[in-house]
Amino acid sequence: MAKGTPEALSPAKKLTFRAAAALIPVAVLLLLEIALRTAGIGEAARTPFEPVDGREEFVSFSPAFGQRYFNGFEPGTAFNPFVPQKGDSTFRVFALGGSSTAGFPYTFYNGFPARLQERLETYLPDMRVEVINLGMTAVNSYTLWHLKDYLPRYQPDAVVIYAGHNEYYGAFGAGSTIYKLGNYIWLKHFALRLKGSALYTAIEDLLSPSRSDAEVVEAQSRTMMATVVGERRIELGDDVFDAGVRQFEANLSAVLRTFSDHGIPVYVGTLTSNLAGQRPLGDNEEARQLYTEALGRLEVGDTEKALELFLSAKDHDDIRFRAPSAMNEVIRRLAAQPGVTLVDVEEAYRRRSTHGIEGNDEFVDHLHPNFEGYDRIGALYFAALESHPVLATRPRLTSFDRGPAIDPIDQATAAIQILRLKSGFPFRTDVDPKVELRLYGRLLDRYLRSGSYTDSLAVLALNRVKLIYDVLYEGVQIARSRNDTTNALLLYRALLHWQPFNESLNKDAVAYALADPDYDRYTSTITRYLLNRTGAQAYVDALAAIHLRRGALDDAERLLHFSERINAFSHPMLYNMARLHVMRGDTARARRYFIRLQSAAGRSGGEVDP
Repeated sequence: MAKGTPEALSPAKKLTFRAAAALIPVAVLLLLEIALRTAGIGEAARTPFEPVDGREEFVSFSPAFGQRYFNGFEPGTAFNPFVPQKGDSTFRVFALGGSSTAGFPYTFYNGFPARLQERLETYLPDMRVEVINLGMTAVNSYTLWHLKDYLPRYQPDAVVIYAGHNEYYGAFGAGSTIYKLGNYIWLKHFALRLKGSALYTAIEDLLSPSRSDAEVVEAQSRTMMATVVGERRIELGDDVFDAGVRQFEANLSAVLRTFSDHGIPVYVGTLTSNLAGQRPLGDNEEARQLYTEALGRLEVGDTEKALELFLSAKDHDDIRFRAPSAMNEVIRRLAAQPGVTLVDVEEAYRRRSTHGIEGNDEFVDHLHPNFEGYDRIGALYFAALESHPVLATRPRLTSFDRGPAIDPIDQATAAIQILRLKSGFPFRTDVDPKVELRLYGRLLDRYLRSGSYTDSLAVLALNRVKLIYDVLYEGVQIARSRNDTTNALLLYRALLHWQPFNESLNKDAVAYALADPDYDRYTSTITRYLLNRTGAQAYVDALAAIHLRRGALDDAERLLHFSERINAFSHPMLYNMARLHVMRGDTARARRYFIRLQSAAGRSGGEVDP
């Protein structure tokens, strides 16, 4: 080799240099990711749950996490705070799905997960019951797939699923405007993984186009249903239709497999929607003809043929906000595997429907149930959960009052939202978005000036002029000042869900409720909720007193024994035990408890708690 000529690199050194060169951009990206995370970029969206302000030992579902599925839209989320490390006497359930799981058009505490929770906490007062609602508007099986890996760390006893309507127009859906990535399931999964990184969040924020004032007004004038429609017409059996069914099966299979691997039972519901009361939303001529034929068969009493035609009309409807029958076929097939229980919502709805066909008497629109419908779905999931290993052999109370009606502010809010929904696409295609916005403004003004304080407060909440808990608190005060006890109690019940840690509010609500036995149906709901949230003996004793004065002696006795285990010297418990045995004619046992009450009162200075 000539003098001064550099020695040739060995193959090993060449490989080392090439590997180092390849790793440099990776290292740069990693350092950038660390720097952005340190700066807090995208922090709120990286986990489904965030600490509750002022009560950091609790977490709740994060709206920022839900925003990951959309551009410029933050879906509403339920406020169901819980402690991440589950206690021994806690029964924890996660509820997954779209807007029907979220409870639309009602607030989350009137949806079916809340109706399930109310049944569980009624029958199991000595357990802490948590039904954590993770439902969101316009999400689909991709969100379920995304959440599946986060949930096992929170030790759920069960997962309930009601999903499948949003596979076409929901976020990442086969025909949606939201994140159009082609119908490649792996690519959408990859994008969802990437959205957890700070670097991706920063780039996405940087590239998101700013909107003009006119564009903002137009966006505000459109409902979410109008916004998410991309492939507007999706014919039965076309490529987009088949892609929606494939993604649903792939995502749901992965979800069920993950929970099965962790030993978590899953309860998955079939889907129901308005058949007889909802004409096809699209322009497909065959769908419209089938619907007209179905109405004709229904009119002459041929309900079996009418049902067949209504289902076919829905399946041929080329605006696919209602899940086609193929989705229920997927659900029934996948629910046959071990660890999964089918909750046949469709069949149960059909049995209870007029003429055995789902219609307007059960829905507020094309697919969202009314309050009675949500209560029925909650009852169906409860019936399925009764065989759960934790619940099957556990002693329980026997009396259950179906919860009280919806509070008047939520009633007004729901009515406004449904009128708003039906004033635009796809229910009406002849209204310009700007005209639609003006009509909505007039609707709000009409409610604001109706003369009803609850209507006016509903508008303030919808327009976010006031926070919802401020609106509800104002409603409580107005109702009380007018001696409107029913509405005061309903509004208290709603307010407690937004302020579960407000002890003075808790005590005030129960004291007001207990004052009049004519309202025990409402009082028991409030007291059960507070007992479940706090485990405080005062609420056990209050609930026992309600059962006593209603004559449910066996349930009262079980509650009083529960109270006795907490504190054997509780004055209300001892007094009510004495009352219980007097009512049963056992004066000897009644006397023993009365003597114990006198003794306890003596130890506390001669005062007996009222």
